[in-house]
Amino acid sequence: MKISRRQMRFFLAAACAVPVELNSPYTHFSSVDAAGHYSGEDICSDSKVLKQLAGMGMIRCVGDEDDFCVEFADRGDFLSAWRAGARAAERGEGIEYSAYNANGMAFVAGHQHWHEHARPGRIPYKAEYHRACHGFTCVDTGEEWDQACYG
Repeated sequence: MKISRRQMRFFLAAACAVPVELNSPYTHFSSVDAAGHYSGEDICSDSKVLKQLAGMGMIRCVGDEDDFCVEFADRGDFLSAWRAGARAAERGEGIEYSAYNANGMAFVAGHQHWHEHARPGRIPYKAEYHRACHGFTCVDTGEEWDQACYG
C-alpha cells in the first residue's frame, strides 16, 4: 500500500493534532475537539485528499463548504493503527501487518512517519511546546503522547 505525500501530510496533521482543550498558544497546529472533529490548514486544505479518503469511507467532512471540520469514520481505529505502524517500524518490522489492521492506511502512514522522524536532525516531539504526535515519545516528559485521552 502506497501513501502519497499529500495523504501523508493529512495523516500526520491528524496524528499531531493538538486537543483544543489544551488551549495551545501555538496557532499553526491542527486541532481536534472532544467530539473528534479535526480542523486546521493541514487537515482541511487539500480537497483532493479529502475526497479520496471520504470516497473510501475513512472520513467525512462536517459543516458547510467554506467552514468545515473532518471526522474519522472510526477515530479509535485511526489512532490505534497509526500507533501500531510506528511500533512495527520501531521493532524493525515491515508493513505486512497492515492487512490485519482495521485501518491499513493509517498503519502504513504511522510506519512511514516513524522512519521519517528517526532520521538525524529531526525536531523531537516536546509536550511543553504542544509539539507531539500520537504514539511517539515526548523528549521532555519521557511519555508516549496519547491523543485519545483528550477526547
